[in-house]
Amino acid sequence: MSGEKSIIKLILGLLILQMVACASQEAHFLNDKTDAKGKPFWVTQGTTTLKSKQSRAFLAVGTAPIDGALSIQASIANQRAKVQAELILNRFFEVVSRDYIATGSAESAGYTTQDAPQHVSKTTAVILPHMQIMDHWHDTENNRIYAVTGMEYPQVIKRVLAATSVNSGFKTYLAAEGNSIFDRIATQR
Repeated sequence: MSGEKSIIKLILGLLILQMVACASQEAHFLNDKTDAKGKPFWVTQGTTTLKSKQSRAFLAVGTAPIDGALSIQASIANQRAKVQAELILNRFFEVVSRDYIATGSAESAGYTTQDAPQHVSKTTAVILPHMQIMDHWHDTENNRIYAVTGMEYPQVIKRVLAATSVNSGFKTYLAAEGNSIFDRIATQR
């Protein structure tokens, strides 16, 4: 019986370590760096595809003026961050889509120019539910609240490749060319 408890404790410990590692890995781009006034980096950076030495990530920021209850305004900032996330993902997948179509092999995989907007929307829809609000910041100088959501690029690719609703030819192209496309359009930090 004590052997079984030891194994269970060991397994639980490993699971906790794995969750901590995943959490810290996914939020690596959301570091604690601030400017001279104490404003977080993600506020000044805004919505962007971001590439640094440590990571590649999609970063989306929403803001709202503090005009009433802080919780309501935070909720508005959250909604705006999620809209920004949808826009930035759509932009990325549109670029991938255009490049894929330009190869000439997309049509034979059932991915046509006419269907591309629908494919882009489906691909973005796979990611959006996983982009949770990660932080808020209250700018007392301008009386605004900021919200940020984001996801590391490898996590985005992993989720798209696992999705059954995404065109298989597009997934193959994304797996092969996504890194170079991301690097081409990303903001360097």
